[in-house]
Amino acid sequence: MANWEVVIEGRQGTNDMLNVIHYQSSGVEPPDFDAAATVIRGHLEDHLQGDCGNRVTWIGITVREDIEGGVGTFFPFGAGTLTGSRSTPDHADILAMLVRKNTGSLVKPTKGWAKQGGLSADTLDPGGTWSTAVQGDVKDFWEDIRILNLTGPTTLTMVVKARNPSAPNTQAYTPVNAITVAQTPGSQDTRFPSSGS
Repeated sequence: MANWEVVIEGRQGTNDMLNVIHYQSSGVEPPDFDAAATVIRGHLEDHLQGDCGNRVTWIGITVREDIEGGVGTFFPFGAGTLTGSRSTPDHADILAMLVRKNTGSLVKPTKGWAKQGGLSADTLDPGGTWSTAVQGDVKDFWEDIRILNLTGPTTLTMVVKARNPSAPNTQAYTPVNAITVAQTPGSQDTRFPSSGS
């Protein structure tokens, strides 16, 4: 068993749009990260590509073992760069949807979060909240990448990494057992008000 940091490498125009995810592997080591990149690209295509305009692209994943001094290796998407397909030119560059990673554990860390950027502004309802459809797409994407079953066989299970694993009632990594998303938009570059971290 090993712990991995996986970064989904995206761009929004000329700006980086990165999602950092921690996984714990079991089975054949090291995992086949070319296969992981292919699976992640497929889920991006299935769930998020249609909610993002053509200034949004994803190019691959960068992976490093989550140890001191670990160095990242880039795994490009074998099928090439994936580009958003929404026809609107209207982009909400600074907006993001809060993705809550729940563990159901009584031992810390009990929850984590990510921010899903790249969503087009026209996916907002007239009242300024994310539409039900786009909330479902984002939730489905994150649920689908929560556990990756790869050839080998190897399983990558999404975990929440503790900020201070030596604190009382805390373990270094806790598996994620459910995903929820927020209806209210937030910013990609700041914390969500009253949402914690």
